[in-house]
Amino acid sequence: MPTTHITFNPATSGGSRIRQLLSNIENGQSLILQELATFNTLIDGDGSSAAMFTAAASYYGFSDNANAKASWDELNSLSGKLNTDASVTSVMSAIKQAANKHR
Repeated sequence: MPTTHITFNPATSGGSRIRQLLSNIENGQSLILQELATFNTLIDGDGSSAAMFTAAASYYGFSDNANAKASWDELNSLSGKLNTDASVTSVMSAIKQAANKHR
């Protein structure tokens, strides 16, 4: 029977790193969904046009609506790859691209 629980000591330096990295992954996945929920409330329409992102641009401090829409598109794309059990490709590339575009 396969192991369903792996016991380790998070008080050790190695165990602490394992706990932290797994928590960061779980938190990141949850946070992107929460932020997109907020972002969605700031869009005036379906998000198909940059003109719909005036409130989002102001709220997040984007220089213009086009950048707000680009951010929303990028975060939605990344979220789609992180929040599915389906087979997806280029997940690491999507993470790096989203991070690099927002630096």
